[in-house]
Amino acid sequence: MVESEYPDATIDVDCSGGSPVVPSPRIGLAVEEPVTNALDRTDQAAPTVSVSVAQDKEAVRVDVADEGPRIPEMERRVSTHAQKVDPVYHGSGLGLWLVHWIVTRADGAVSFEGNEPRGNRVRIELPQGLSGGVVSNAAGVSRRAAESGQD
Repeated sequence: MVESEYPDATIDVDCSGGSPVVPSPRIGLAVEEPVTNALDRTDQAAPTVSVSVAQDKEAVRVDVADEGPRIPEMERRVSTHAQKVDPVYHGSGLGLWLVHWIVTRADGAVSFEGNEPRGNRVRIELPQGLSGGVVSNAAGVSRRAAESGQD
């Protein structure tokens, strides 16, 4: 679990709208990767990452927000195919590519925004599905203590 690898981090998970089922069993990895990415690249001693899930009849939206350094523009552009990769491109890893690949294979979309006052917001949007992975524990982290009644 991500929490055991980053004991000084706070990871808030809000699935208050229920545990949606999405069209791919790999979605957990697609959610875990931006959480891990945020914790790996943080410049804070005790970082905070928030994962929230919202849904309606057509879509599930998962937002992963952090307060760390912005994901470099080149990484954001490459992982959404807005930037072509040539032989001299030197990315910092395959994580965001993996997120994009998993999500687009599930007919979804990934977007990157700034988080106020600083940081990143990675949004994963997926169509509602009848089979696949459950998002409630997709980030490999436990639900927010307020939901479970535990500290």
